[in-house]
Amino acid sequence: LGMLIVGSATLLMRRSRRRIQRLNEELVAAKELAEQRREEIERESALLQASYEREHKIAETLQDSLILPVTKQIGDFVFDTAYQAALDEARVGGDFYDVFRMNDDKLGIVIGDVSGKGLKAAIQVAAIKYAIRGRAYDSPSPGVVMGQVNRTLLRDLDDESFITVFLGVLDGVNRTLTYVNAGHSPVVLCKEAASNTSLLGPTGLPVGVLDDATYVERMVELQ
Repeated sequence: LGMLIVGSATLLMRRSRRRIQRLNEELVAAKELAEQRREEIERESALLQASYEREHKIAETLQDSLILPVTKQIGDFVFDTAYQAALDEARVGGDFYDVFRMNDDKLGIVIGDVSGKGLKAAIQVAAIKYAIRGRAYDSPSPGVVMGQVNRTLLRDLDDESFITVFLGVLDGVNRTLTYVNAGHSPVVLCKEAASNTSLLGPTGLPVGVLDDATYVERMVELQ
């Protein structure tokens, strides 16, 4: 009986040692695998960070080339700009503005915002900014221009993208501002008296929403 007990105990100890050795080998292998995965994750994270920084730099450079100080004076009109992003991480985004001469008497004024941030938004800013210029050179009507721009860009925008934009045509002879507001925040018109202000609100949908969207023109007289 004693020999049987000793033999059984010895057998159990050998099995236990083998099991402990196997578990230890599995633990070592798991640690090695975890270390490999950690290194892979760190490499992937570094690549993603580098890719993000590269895209951010490209977008920042592109947007800086699009958001420039406008011409200080055209005819009797003096212009100035001020741009401040709400958050530093939102500085590279879809905000844009423009002032350009359409002919001897008329100037185009543009203020807008593309949905989204980063490189994609900056590219769309370039697309609509120069699409508006190209159409406005051929037509003095902001409603016609915005309708053409909408139909053109709608084919290139994805389902989740849209653009809000204010387009005004400033007539230097008649001193009027004819405008359309494609879903943009109301533009503030300040007259001579500090309390004499008005809001030039939306007159149509944002660009990129409906193919047959129409933009109602409105006109205000300037002092």
